Amino acid sequence: MKTVEDFLIDLSAMDIKLWMDNGHLRCNAPKGVITPELRAQIQTHKTEIINFSFR
Repeated sequence: MKTVEDFLIDLSAMDIKLWMDNGHLRCNAPKGVITPELRAQIQTHKTEIINFSFR
């Protein structure tokens, strides 16, 4: 399994931007980049992403 750091590096390479907005994790990506599977992975690892990136 990838580390959260490796996952974030992969997202960055796909030009996916993540940020916090009023306690919610938000993302922006080029059209068609975020597949349902990738969205599910982001949701699954949401807590890890927040703890790694925004704390």
